[in-house]
Amino acid sequence: MLLVFHFHRLSLDDISLDPPLTVHPLESLPHARTLRHSISSPFATAGEKPPARAARHHPTPRARVYCCSPSRHEDQVLSAISAYLEERGRSPLALLGEHLRTMGLSLPEKQSLSQFVAARPHVLTLSGSANSRKVGLAGRSTADALAAAAADVLRAHGPMTAAELKIRLSEGGRHIPALSTLLRRRGEMFAFEDGAVSARGAPARDGGAPAPLVRLRALALPSAIDAPLAAAAARAAEVVAIDLDNKAFALERAVHRAACTPGVLVLAFCSRAHNPRLSESCAAGAKKLASEGRMRLVMPTRDTKNAADFVMSFWMGWVHAQASSSTKFTLISTDMHLERTVVDTLRREGRSVSVADHSTDAPC
Repeated sequence: MLLVFHFHRLSLDDISLDPPLTVHPLESLPHARTLRHSISSPFATAGEKPPARAARHHPTPRARVYCCSPSRHEDQVLSAISAYLEERGRSPLALLGEHLRTMGLSLPEKQSLSQFVAARPHVLTLSGSANSRKVGLAGRSTADALAAAAADVLRAHGPMTAAELKIRLSEGGRHIPALSTLLRRRGEMFAFEDGAVSARGAPARDGGAPAPLVRLRALALPSAIDAPLAAAAARAAEVVAIDLDNKAFALERAVHRAACTPGVLVLAFCSRAHNPRLSESCAAGAKKLASEGRMRLVMPTRDTKNAADFVMSFWMGWVHAQASSSTKFTLISTDMHLERTVVDTLRREGRSVSVADHSTDAPC
């Protein structure tokens, strides 16, 4: 039996792609003519010339796409970077880029952030490996920025212990390791007296030395679920729950606000190992609120992992059951797990719930 095979002459023009594939011209590649001729005719000899073909037009390769839109103005971007580094000190390149995106600022076209920084060595410095680049201000160290942040807090709140200063800074999103060492090395900026640190050059406060602080647990605030609390929850316009383990300083503002607003119920939650200090005015206000049934200090019977969070979950559920449908709930905490559990549950029940870093109302 004689089998006859018919070979169809295949050319590149016979191949149709939808959508069309953008390729480089074959003639631009090494040995491209031989390769193209081999594709067009499988049985072509090495010495045979490839058939003449019309020149094909290929689209111009697309330019590299950048995530940033065209730059508004280089000076505006540079000013934003300088202000950020002035406050934060030397920072990771990724965080700086995120800050610029948050502000809605874009870089010049076809220029990355690292290239923008490297092009200005008289203003900015770029250090670290390719995977962990950090940006700083030329002639200004991270310690300078941290010391300036600590001095700002001391000027705003007056003398305090280093431990209290560290908490104040952490509430503002600033975590300074070895804070005491930094303060003592900057003797021209800070002064230590009677265990408290103050900023040199800060205006003197009336009354001389600051008033002594009071330990929260020394107030013996009630922690029971009783009839006065149930009555206060039923008529409350807002319930403020404070996670004292990471937002202790928010208690003072919340107490002053509740003293000005009769419809505010304050619930303070903390572990048994935590005993924050309060000013005399805050301590007096907390006692008054507790006597009216509008404040409770709640702690677990025994400290275990997440014990305070479980206690808060139970209490918030109980208050939710007692409160009217119009009562608003406010959670003051930096614990994201509480937001995903307590807050989400209350919202599913139809409650109006807000999460805040601190009470925004000024003291009365």
